[in-house]
Amino acid sequence: MARSAELVTSPAGRLAVALAAVHAARPGAIRTLQLDDADLGNRRITLAGRTHPLEDLTRQFLLAWLEHRRRRWPPRTTRT
Repeated sequence: MARSAELVTSPAGRLAVALAAVHAARPGAIRTLQLDDADLGNRRITLAGRTHPLEDLTRQFLLAWLEHRRRRWPPRTTRT
């Protein structure tokens, strides 16, 4: 699984691969994932209404995506 995730270059893509491979998350569940669905403190994630333990690899990719999102949000607009 880790080798598959290495082929994906974006943090969001790596997280999606981990969710699909480890948790058997379907594309619809991945697309509708909300920030509130991830409980990092209790190491749990809710996918399609079902709560799953958050194992190390998916947690690592989730943290990387959150950091990427933090650096890029809100989107910067350029003034003309």
